[in-house]
Amino acid sequence: MKSNENIILVIGDVMLDRYIFGNINRVSPEASCPIFEKNGKVSSQLGAASNVAVQIRNAGFYTYIVGQVGHDAEGYEIREILRSHKLDCSFLFNCAPKTTVKERYISNANQQVFRIDYEEKKDLPIKHQKEILNLIYSNADSITCIVLSDYDKGVLTTDFCQQLIQVSTDLGIPTVVDVKKSEIAKYSGATFIKGNLKEFSELANNLKNDRSFSISSAKDKLPELKNSLRAQGIIITCGSQGAISIDAQNRTITHKANQRIIFDVTGAGDIVTAYIGIGIGKGISFEENVGFANKAAGLSVSSLGNSLVNPSEVYQDEKIILPEVVDMVRQGRRVVFTNGCFDVLHVGHIDLLNQAKELGDILIVGLNSDASVKKLKGETRPFNCFHYRAKMLSALNSVNYIIEFNEETPIELIKRLRPEVLVKGGDYNIDEIVGYDIVSSYGGTVTTIPFKFNTSTSKILSYGE
Repeated sequence: MKSNENIILVIGDVMLDRYIFGNINRVSPEASCPIFEKNGKVSSQLGAASNVAVQIRNAGFYTYIVGQVGHDAEGYEIREILRSHKLDCSFLFNCAPKTTVKERYISNANQQVFRIDYEEKKDLPIKHQKEILNLIYSNADSITCIVLSDYDKGVLTTDFCQQLIQVSTDLGIPTVVDVKKSEIAKYSGATFIKGNLKEFSELANNLKNDRSFSISSAKDKLPELKNSLRAQGIIITCGSQGAISIDAQNRTITHKANQRIIFDVTGAGDIVTAYIGIGIGKGISFEENVGFANKAAGLSVSSLGNSLVNPSEVYQDEKIILPEVVDMVRQGRRVVFTNGCFDVLHVGHIDLLNQAKELGDILIVGLNSDASVKKLKGETRPFNCFHYRAKMLSALNSVNYIIEFNEETPIELIKRLRPEVLVKGGDYNIDEIVGYDIVSSYGGTVTTIPFKFNTSTSKILSYGE
């Protein structure tokens, strides 16, 4: 495993979603059923835990996918798609009897007419369960979150699910569980438990033989259900009616669905699961996290299948992007880059950013992750989590985009971005600025901006001493 403090493990059932396109124009005279005429177009996408993992990877987190596939062409195809998204497949075992495939037949470009499932359930072998537990123990300091995506295909048995939750709890690693079965004992103790209304209705019924669980009654019944599950928070997705959640203080929160045309609901639940994990990695509060996850699900249903949700659309008020999309936003414009922790935003920061923006067309700020700030500033920092620091910077008109980086310096980010202008504050000598040699090598400009205001984060903090 890479030395990185923003790693998310996704453990669960992996499957392939295959789309077969064609047309239905006539009815069979043999059985009065429609005749599906294939047009030759076939599309493959990741489903279940693999869909969750690729969504998290797309949001910038180093991600491990942990599960099982068959030793077959479909298993190989899943691996190839995962690798194309730069996911680590070291713990994707070839031990399933066959790879789970959901084959959907799509008529006239967008209408699903029927589905064929290919699967053969088998529990993940004990030896592989032990390997996964050892992976967690040996990398506990690097794992930000563990997501358990249960589709009841054999990876997350009741005993193994409980082992994972217990080990994670002991190590202080938050867990997000996407439930499938109506077993309180299977998911008990997870940090956050997510499912749809039907799944939680079955859990509630299993708890107290309560068949009246519904959207209208959920608010009254969630505190007891949360207590029985020993969870910090519960998230219930309710389709077109949005979501309901309950936090650690037993506050129930209703999240309205985005008003979008629903094209295909496939994978929407996976999107919510993924973005709950992403939000934990970003340090977002529970209520905001569920809101963002609900928004992401709304974006996903407007296209066919398990489409990748763009994090910048979900967190658009924060202007956060990934390094990979810089070429798209650049569009021939002059990029100015600066970086910092920006933990306690003050007038000196604002002046620096305003002046930096004047040196080009786009100002991109490299913002240290929480783990990176801790390395640089000590265990008591940052005072503000990455999400809050990004939110403050996003409020400034001078800042166009923000990119999170985990290292102590932005050297790798500068190599990737190749900005036309590299800027730092007036307390730096130009040749001491990280990235000076790189930017200078291709003819870019490296400059400093003199301070106008006699202030700094250290001075502000020292006022209260």
